[in-house]
Amino acid sequence: MVLPIAGLFMLGFFLGALPLPQWLARAIARRDLSRAGTGNVSVAAAFKQVGPQLGVPVVLVEIARGVVPVLVARAWFPEAPAWQVVAIAPVVLARYAIARGGGVTNSVWGMLAYSPGVALGSGLSGWLIWQGLWRAWGKTSGRARRWGARLGCASAVLWTWPISRSLSETLAVAGLAFLLVGINLRQADDADTSMSLFVLDTPLDAATCGAKAARLSLLKRHGFTVPDGWVVSADTSDLDAVASALAPTRDRPLIVRSSAIGEDGDTSSAAGQYLSVGPVETHEEFIEAIRACRESYRTENAIAYRHQRGLPDAEMALLVQPYRQSRVSGVAFSRHPLDGAPFAVIEALPKAAAVVAGQQTPEHLEILRVDAPDDAWQSEHLPPNVLKSLVEQVARIEALFHGIPQDVEWLWDGDRLWILQTRPISNLNPIWTRTIAAEVIPGAIRPLTWSINQPLTCGVWGDIYTVVLADRAEGLDFSQTATLFGSHAYFNATLLGEIFRLMGLPEQGLEFLL
Repeated sequence: MVLPIAGLFMLGFFLGALPLPQWLARAIARRDLSRAGTGNVSVAAAFKQVGPQLGVPVVLVEIARGVVPVLVARAWFPEAPAWQVVAIAPVVLARYAIARGGGVTNSVWGMLAYSPGVALGSGLSGWLIWQGLWRAWGKTSGRARRWGARLGCASAVLWTWPISRSLSETLAVAGLAFLLVGINLRQADDADTSMSLFVLDTPLDAATCGAKAARLSLLKRHGFTVPDGWVVSADTSDLDAVASALAPTRDRPLIVRSSAIGEDGDTSSAAGQYLSVGPVETHEEFIEAIRACRESYRTENAIAYRHQRGLPDAEMALLVQPYRQSRVSGVAFSRHPLDGAPFAVIEALPKAAAVVAGQQTPEHLEILRVDAPDDAWQSEHLPPNVLKSLVEQVARIEALFHGIPQDVEWLWDGDRLWILQTRPISNLNPIWTRTIAAEVIPGAIRPLTWSINQPLTCGVWGDIYTVVLADRAEGLDFSQTATLFGSHAYFNATLLGEIFRLMGLPEQGLEFLL
C-alpha cells in the first residue's frame, strides 16, 4: 500500500514540475512566459501574451496532467475514490513551487474526471457568485472574477458530501480547495488584465503604448539592460484588476511612469510635463499612482505644451516597472546636444531623480567617443569601467536608432547599469546636412530664388518617393526635404534616412548622409 501511494505522489509531483508551457512557448513563439505578463506561467498567460497558437496546446497539456493522475489513482485504488482527489494535490504543488503556475486548469479537469457532478456544481456556484459580486462591485470585474473562482473552489466541499456520502472524499476535496485558494491569494493572473497589460519584452506599438515604452521595448529585445515592465493602456478602467495582477509589495515596489502618445517624439520630448510615481508598495498606492499620472496629462501646463508644439490631445498609456534604488543616476547624450559634435555628454548625481528634476547641479563630463584619452574616464561618482560601458551603450543605442542622436536616462545600482529611457535629442532633430546638397546646389541662393526652388524641388521629390514607396509614404512630410541656412541649401538627413530604410537601402548609405 505504501509503495503505490508514494508512486502516486511522485507521479503527480513529476507531472506538475515539468515546465511544459515554457517548452511550448519557446518552441512555438520563442518566448519566456515566466518573464511575460504577471509571471504566472498559466493558460491565461499563453493566450494573453502570445495567442491561440500557444494557448490551445498549453490547455491540452494542462488538461492531460490534471486527468492522468486521477485515472492512475482510479486504476490503483478502485475502492478508494478519495485518492483520485489527493492525486491532484502534488500536481498543483509542483506547478506552483517549481513550474510557476497556479494549477487551476489541472484541478478543474482532474475534478471533472473524478466527479462530473462535483465539478459542474462548484463551477455553477462560482459563476453565480461572480455574477452577484460583479453587480455589487460594478467595474471592478476582475476582483469579482477572482473571488468567484475562490468561493467556487470552496463550494466544491458542499457538493461533495451530498453526491459521494463519503467523509474521506469530502476531506480530500476540502484540502485541495484550501490549497487552490491559498495559491490564488498569493499569485497574480494574466486573466485579470483584460488585455490592458502589454509586456515590455514584446514588440510594442507607439500609437498604443507611447514612444517611451516602444523604444524601451526595442532596446530590451536587442539585449540592453532595461528593467522588466508592463504597459497599462489608456482605455483600462479596471485598475483593481491591474493592481492585483502586478501586486506591488514592500519587498517588490514598483514605479508608475507616463508613456503618453506623442511623448518622447522626434521634435518634442515633453520632459517634466507628466508624473512618475514611485516607489509604490501597496495595492491602494498603485491605483492612486495610476490616477495621478493620468491626471497629469490633463493639467493646464501639459495641454499648453502640446498645443504650442502642434501635438494632438491623445491618450496617456502608463509604463510600470520594478523600482530600482540607484547609487548614481543621470542622463547621457550620444552627441553634444548643442552642436551634434561626436562627444558623449554625461551628467550624473548620486540621487535617483535629481538630474532630471533639476534640483541639484550634476557632474558634467564630455568624452570623445572615439580614441578618448585615459584621463577622460575619471568621474567623481562612477568607476571608469562603468563610465566606459555607459558611453559604449549610448553609442550602440544611437546606432540602433539609425544614427539619430539620443538622450538616454540611466542609473547604476552599484552592480548593473540600467537604461531607463531613450529619446531623440529634440534640438538636433531633424539633422540637416550639406552632404549631397553641396554638389547638387553648391552656390549661395537668394531667399526669393529659394522660395520658388524649395517647393518645386521638394514637390518633385515627394511625387517620386510617393510612387516608389506607395502606402509606406503615409506620414512622411516631403515639404521638409530641404531648407536654407546662411543662403546655402541643406537636405533633411533624418527624413532621407527614413526614406532609405523604407526603400530597403543599406545602412552604409545612411551613415554617409549623417
